[in-house]
Amino acid sequence: METTPIIHVLLVSYPANGHINPLLRLGKRLVSKGLQVTLSTTQNFSKHFPKPNDTAGGETTPSVGFEFFDDGLTDGDTRRDDLDFYVPQLDRAGRESLPRLIKALNDDKGRPVSCIVNNPFIPWKTVPFPTYSEPEIEVQLPRMPVLKHDEIPSFLHTSSPYKVLARAILEQLEKLPKLFCLLADTFDELERDIIDDVSRFSQFTPVGPLFRGRQKDGHVERADECIKWLESKPPSSVVYISFGTVVYLKQEQVEEIAHGVLKSGVSFLWVIRSPPKKDSGQKPVVLPNGFLERIGDRGKVVEWSPQVQVLAHPSVTCFLTHCGWNSTVEAMASDCVVGRLRIGWFRGMRWRGVGGSDGRREGGGDEEERVEVEEGGGGGGGGGWFV
Repeated sequence: METTPIIHVLLVSYPANGHINPLLRLGKRLVSKGLQVTLSTTQNFSKHFPKPNDTAGGETTPSVGFEFFDDGLTDGDTRRDDLDFYVPQLDRAGRESLPRLIKALNDDKGRPVSCIVNNPFIPWKTVPFPTYSEPEIEVQLPRMPVLKHDEIPSFLHTSSPYKVLARAILEQLEKLPKLFCLLADTFDELERDIIDDVSRFSQFTPVGPLFRGRQKDGHVERADECIKWLESKPPSSVVYISFGTVVYLKQEQVEEIAHGVLKSGVSFLWVIRSPPKKDSGQKPVVLPNGFLERIGDRGKVVEWSPQVQVLAHPSVTCFLTHCGWNSTVEAMASDCVVGRLRIGWFRGMRWRGVGGSDGRREGGGDEEERVEVEEGGGGGGGGGWFV
């Protein structure tokens, strides 16, 4: 009697945390439904991945498998930090490396691929848009309020120094007719009208939010350190501060936040990214002299945190964030109040806010913040996938 072959889904991701994390969550969800899943990104990014098929208590847990492809650059090549160079380079290298990987899975490893899911930058330029001659044009998207020129993601605007990202988005638009399905990390209750409208043009399926409640993280020791500290705080007393994996703050911005939390008297958990690479052109930031001594146990500063677990913790009362899509969805799913700081690729936008489940209105001020972006991150996306 012939057995039905297991469906094998290959997930292909841009090498950035903001793209890989939600795609990995999608993969785990598919594995739980009995599918075989392999996630692939560049070999250079492989050092950031947990080992597959980790065991707990001697029992092997089905998990997402990992395979990596060559991006055509040597280890330590600093040109990965230049988006204008790296995005086209990754496109060229992927056209050669991915077919070889798929052939190896089909032939040599006996795991024929049934379906490929790719996560591009989100395409949405289908209406009149700001140009060099008309930089302040308003944008009217279906089922959405009119967007002023300063409410548009800054990397899509004509004034953006990251024009390669806009080109990548437009190229993805051209591929829409070739797809049989478009998946998105969103859900009906959040934007039903928009989902209905997009579904008129393509097979659009919302699959979010891709996490539910508390989740364990691979960085067990660092996760335990944060959670243990939160456990020592009263309910709804801690402000969580984190700006994603792409944005790198200037020294004066770090000082402003530090003095703010000092004067506020609130407890806080603050994630400050690791120092940049020596050849990145960015200077490492330092906290004001005596800051940690003055804060004592009222605050904790870390280089990484288990964000999903932190947002769901009862001691956390507010999330100060850059409002990248992953952070926004995670905050909403955790019913956490949000305050927004305008930074990074989000710097050029005014934010209308997102309504919480209890009718709260989350948002931030319109003041301009002096913050830079570490090039080469590409980590603010992750909201949609092409199949």
